[in-house]
Amino acid sequence: MDRTTAGGPAGRGVETATRALEADGFTVDTNTEQRPDNKLKAGLVIETDPPAGKEIDEKSTIKLIVSSGPEKVTIPSFDGFSYDEAKKDLEGKGLKVKKSERDSALPKGSVINSDPQAGQTADFGSTVTLLVSKGQSTVPNVVGLTKEEATSKLVDAGLKVSVVEDPASTSPANQVAAQDKPEGQVVSPGTTVTITVSTNEAVPPPGP
Repeated sequence: MDRTTAGGPAGRGVETATRALEADGFTVDTNTEQRPDNKLKAGLVIETDPPAGKEIDEKSTIKLIVSSGPEKVTIPSFDGFSYDEAKKDLEGKGLKVKKSERDSALPKGSVINSDPQAGQTADFGSTVTLLVSKGQSTVPNVVGLTKEEATSKLVDAGLKVSVVEDPASTSPANQVAAQDKPEGQVVSPGTTVTITVSTNEAVPPPGP
């Protein structure tokens, strides 16, 4: 029997690959083998059996091994993980990572949840969103400080500052007389704390 070399239809659709092989004198098995492939879309030929380039008898039957699409990756639980730890784990599984921050009582940078969630699957190479805690900020006491000192202290705590001037204050000018959120209150990062600053020049500054 004459011998010939199997063709290479990889990357083609099943119908196109079948026509090409039949044109070369081969018989193509109508039952394809499905296999996950992370590069080829579902329905495209990965390889043949026997493989391309192998010398076989003319009119031999060739089976097409066809992509069923990317392999499925099961999302693990990230309870107690930091964002960096979870990101490294997912990227090691062939997934991409997107970060989305949320208010949470968990420490800053801790993973709250994921999308898809733990136990669900994602296609190899697809994107998983990690919901990450912004953490919490504790309001410091800034009453008695200058406006500049108070602003710096609040910003360092992860808070925003709004200033209200009070010309009738009994505090010296440029001193913080009040704040709208009490010392020790736990709030979301970026929360605005309003401070009331004296602009009463008639009140002498405190002595040394």
